[in-house]
Parts: sequence; structure tokens; C-alpha cells
Amino acid sequence: MVKTIIFDYDGTIHNTLGIYEPAFREAYQWLSEQNVVEEQKIETAQIAGWLGLNSKEMWDTFLPELDQRYKDQASAIVGDSMVRQIRKHRAVWYPGPYLVIGDRRQDLECARSCKSPFIGCLYGYGEKGELDGADYFVKSVEEITGII
Repeated sequence: MVKTIIFDYDGTIHNTLGIYEPAFREAYQWLSEQNVVEEQKIETAQIAGWLGLNSKEMWDTFLPELDQRYKDQASAIVGDSMVRQIRKHRAVWYPGPYLVIGDRRQDLECARSCKSPFIGCLYGYGEKGELDGADYFVKSVEEITGII
């Protein structure tokens, strides 16, 4: 019997390419403006292939010869751009309905952003006050099945 279900985020419950591609293109434009890369057409499929890689793996795969300072700055541009897009509600979720389960305020905010009920886990790293507004509270993983 399965005791734990773990969901991947990128591409499983969230269409990450919708915010990652514009963020990558912004960073690539910056690299081009710094004259450290030549402008080239980069296909969406190539960009999608980097999802799931950490930033070091991505840049080492795409531009292994690029100086690490530029890789670090481009990574920061990607991250900042993705955060801005999420805050502007440009993140694209796969069709719901959803039930979000988590232990931190950010998890609750995620649930609210996709208009979903939220189970606040008091056994994780968050505290009850941090999870105020949760639809349900559980003190153990076993309690979740009674709700879902």
C-alpha cells in the first residue's frame, strides 16, 4: 500500500513553461546586450527541455563556455522575472479543481491564487498562525485522508 504521494511541481501541476520561457528570453536578451552571446533563435522545445534542471545544469548545458558571473546574473534575471510574472497572476495552472496541502503561508497563498481549498499541515515547518485562513488543519499525514 502506498503511504505517501509526492507530486512534482514543474509540468505536473503547473505549466511552468508559461513563465519560464519569457523569463529565459529576458535573461538571454540581457546576455546579448552584454555582448557575451550572439543573438540566435531559440526554440520553445529547447527551452522546455531545461525545465527540471537547476540553473547551474541549465546554463552549463546551454552555454558551457559562458563565464560564471554571467550565468549567475542570468539566473537571477530568470528568477526575478518568474516571480514578477507569478505576482501578476500569469502562472498557468492545469485544469482543476484542486486541493492544496501545505505547511507554510506560501502554500496557502498558492491555494488562494487558484481558488482552491487548503489543508494546513501543523506537523510541518509552519505554525497555525501562519496558516490562518486554511479550510482544514491536520496534525498528521494520516488525518489528510479523512478530508480528501
